[in-house]
Amino acid sequence: MASADLRELRRVQPSGPYTLWGYSFGARVAFEAAWQLEQAGEKVERLLLICPGNPEIRRTDGVTWGRDASYTNPAYVTILFSVFTGTIEGAALDACLAATRDEDSFVSYIGELLPALDPETIRRITRIVSTTYEFDYTFRELAERRVEAPITVFKARGDDYSFLEGASGYSAKPPAVVDLEGDHYGVLKERGWRSWWLRCGRPWEVEVRGPV
Repeated sequence: MASADLRELRRVQPSGPYTLWGYSFGARVAFEAAWQLEQAGEKVERLLLICPGNPEIRRTDGVTWGRDASYTNPAYVTILFSVFTGTIEGAALDACLAATRDEDSFVSYIGELLPALDPETIRRITRIVSTTYEFDYTFRELAERRVEAPITVFKARGDDYSFLEGASGYSAKPPAVVDLEGDHYGVLKERGWRSWWLRCGRPWEVEVRGPV
């Protein structure tokens, strides 16, 4: 995925310096893309990882099921539901969990909940999520990847640990960390993102926890 992104990026801008950012699962892709660029001798000026952790689901589900992309896994269905609705709680989620047995039943439920989305679009999105849900760096892979570019991590309120936490040596300097007021999906909304931007200015000029 990172290699495919880089082909498109370099088609528009053949050489660096580059500033890369990624949101949610895209933070993992952006990190890998930055590493691949540096391995190719390119300059990455900044790497901005926005909400790299998943929204924190009901902890008992996560502990019991882990990262199994199965429709019998309530943790997975919760994340999948949140991709369409921007929330990981509420009566609609409870109804979705009760109605979902497989891909068809999930697509049917979301189609009724969000009639503006056609079933084929819902199905394509669910299959992307199912493919990426289990993707993560192993400790060995992360230990093999050291990024020279300065990294800023923007953490959403309530997010679970990200792929970077619990590891070290993946960056030349410890990443700067910015704690956001919004939750995983709230930071995408205009009010949440705009208010943060106006309050703090450009993301690499904000007051952060940790070195810049």
